[in-house]
Amino acid sequence: MSGFPWQRGSSLLLASMLLAVLAGCGPRFGTVSGEVKLKGQPVANAVIKFQTQAGKKVVMQGTIADGKFVVSGVPVGPAKISIQPITPPPPPKDKDKGKGVPKTASPAAPTIPAKYQKFDSSGLEHTVTSGEQTIPTIDLQP
Repeated sequence: MSGFPWQRGSSLLLASMLLAVLAGCGPRFGTVSGEVKLKGQPVANAVIKFQTQAGKKVVMQGTIADGKFVVSGVPVGPAKISIQPITPPPPPKDKDKGKGVPKTASPAAPTIPAKYQKFDSSGLEHTVTSGEQTIPTIDLQP
């Protein structure tokens, strides 16, 4: 072995410190799940968005189906929440108009009150932690 004994110890210490810094400074994420209701009924078809309040204000989103949602990869820390309806596509045009072919009705989009559709007016917030978490039921009021 060549070199001074203190160099070997210093190298180990430096490597340990570097690993500790890298492990603690990397981005951390959480997976947020929960339920959204409108007037006590599960929201059938909408999008929930989480906007981080630190740094670049990253937005992560997921689909609400039958009131339930799961959003992965949300950075830890405080986040504002918005909920927006998913507008269904228009019904297909009838090629055989007037030939007795019934028109299909398009399902109505959920009526999410306008205040919940923007981060700044929704009043919905959650502090995301690392790992999986379930937030209390969000019950939207008209």
